[in-house]
This record gives sequence, C-alpha cells and structure tokens, in this order.
Amino acid sequence: MSNVIGGSIGGIERLSIVLHGFDLSAVAERYPRSEEGCKRLFDDIRQQLAPKGKPDYNPRSLWRRFCGTATSGAAFLAPFPDAKAFKFTAIMLVSPLPMSVSNWKRMDV
Repeated sequence: MSNVIGGSIGGIERLSIVLHGFDLSAVAERYPRSEEGCKRLFDDIRQQLAPKGKPDYNPRSLWRRFCGTATSGAAFLAPFPDAKAFKFTAIMLVSPLPMSVSNWKRMDV
C-alpha cells in the first residue's frame, strides 16, 4: 500500500502536508473516524497532493482503505500523549490475560 500511495504523490513523507506533520491529535480532530472524515481526507489529499493517475474513492479502493486506516488509527492513538503511555496502557490491558488463561481448567465434554 505504501508503495502505491507514496509513489503516486512523490513519497509517503508528503502526507505530512495533509496529516498536520503527523500530529495524531490534529489529524483526529480534522478527520474524524467516520465516512465523512475519511472522504474529507481523500479530498484533501487529492486537492493538495495531486496524486498521479485517477484516484478512486469506493469501498474497495486502495485510497478509501488508506483513508479509513489513517482516520481510525489517529482516533485510536490520539488520546495517548506519547509511546510510553501507549505501551503502559497496552501492557496493563494485556498482562492479566495470560494469568486468566493459565487458570482455566480443562473441561471434558
């Protein structure tokens, strides 16, 4: 995906123009996790970065999937102030799982 998207706009780093320097909070605010936010991102990419070819926006298109991933990812990660906070939260959510699974008893059916 990054080769197709990046190749059509002159490099993936150019997305920083539309994605507010990759500031997740700004991206999540400008492009909410919704069809409207996804379409707005696509329109901004098309207008500001002028991708080569004929970018298509339909549920199966690569551009649509990229925009959906970008808006969802930004919405998910924006509440974390930094990678350390994300890692701590992820560990706290996942660490009880192995203990729970190890306490399961074999059930003969």
